[in-house]
Amino acid sequence: MPVDRPIADRLTLAALLRYLREQTGMSQKTLAKALDVSTPSISSWERKLDSELPPTKRIRQYAEFFAPFLSVDDAGDWVVSAVPSQEMPEHRIKIVEDRLLRLRAAALQSRRSRAGTDFWSYPAGHHVIVVAAQLPEELRARMPYTNPDDADYVELYNFADPDALVEISRYLYRANPDDDLVTVEWKRSHELTSRDLTTDLIVLGGVDWNTVAADMMYRLDLPVKQHSFFERGELKGSFEVVDPPDEVRTYQANLVQVRDRPKLITDVALFARAPNPYNPAATVTMCNGLFGRGTLGAVLALTDRRTRETNSAYLRSKFPPESTYCLLFNVHVGGGRAVPPNWADGSSVLYEWSESR
Repeated sequence: MPVDRPIADRLTLAALLRYLREQTGMSQKTLAKALDVSTPSISSWERKLDSELPPTKRIRQYAEFFAPFLSVDDAGDWVVSAVPSQEMPEHRIKIVEDRLLRLRAAALQSRRSRAGTDFWSYPAGHHVIVVAAQLPEELRARMPYTNPDDADYVELYNFADPDALVEISRYLYRANPDDDLVTVEWKRSHELTSRDLTTDLIVLGGVDWNTVAADMMYRLDLPVKQHSFFERGELKGSFEVVDPPDEVRTYQANLVQVRDRPKLITDVALFARAPNPYNPAATVTMCNGLFGRGTLGAVLALTDRRTRETNSAYLRSKFPPESTYCLLFNVHVGGGRAVPPNWADGSSVLYEWSESR
C-alpha cells in the first residue's frame, strides 16, 4: 500500500521500522532471526515510548532487508508489498537507508536536546563509572556461574544489586546518547583505581559490602549515617539522622514474619548528590537502600517514566544543582518488586538535607 509522503515524513524511526515489519506480515521474532539480533532488540527499536536507537550498521541491514519489499515512485512515495522483488538495485537500498538514517539523526538530536535537562545527563568529555559491590565469597559460592573458570561464567552474577546496575546503566546510555562525548562503564568497588575515583561516580548499595559507599559516606559528612546489618547486633540495619546535633532519629525497614521468614514490606533508601570529594569538577551520586530493593527504588525514582519527571522537578525545586544534598525515603515493596517512589507525594520522604540551608 502507498505511504503518503507527508505522513511518512512525520513518522518517527521507531514507527517506520514497526510499519515496515507489520506491512510485510512479519513477526518480531522472524525479523530478529533475519537480522541476526535478539527479539528484545527489535522490540526496543520499535517501542512507541522510550525506544532505543539501532546502531547505524543495523540501519544498513534494515535497508537491505526491506528494500526488496518496496517500490519507490518518482515523487519518492513508498509502496510496500508482502512479496519481495527478485531485483534489487543498489539505488533503491540507498533510498531506504538514507530515509532511515535521517530519521535516526533526528531522533538522536531530539535526545540530545532532552538529555541536557535530564538528571542523568553529563557534560561532554565526562566519564561515568557505576560502582557496585561484589557479592561476598560465601554468597558467590552458593551461586552457579560465578567462577571465571566455569565455561558458562557470568560476570554480572558477582555483583551485588544487579537489577539496580542494569537499570541505571540502561538509562545512562539513553540520557547520554553520544558515547564519544560521555563514556559509561561499571565496576566493582574493589576494582576502582585512584584515577577512577576522580570521575563522575554513581555508587550503588550500602556500606556493608560497597567500600566506596562507606568511603563517600565518611567524606561527604552527611547528617545521615548508615549502620550495617550486624554493627549493633541487629539483623536489618538502620539509617541514623543527627540534625540538629542534639536530635537523633533512626529509620529501619519494615519487615514482617510470614511462614517463619521475614518479608520486606517497606525499605528505607538514601539518595545523595554532591561534588566528588576527590575532584569537585565531577559528581558523586549515591543510591543506597537497607536492602537491595531500596537501592533499586532509589534508582527507579529518576529512571522510571512514571516518576522521573516529577522527582527531577522535586529536586530542582528543593536543591541548588551543584550543592550537596540528600534524601531519606520509603521504598514500598509490592509483589516482591520495588515500587518507584514519588518524592512529591508528601508521604515518601522521611528526611531531606542540603548544605545550602
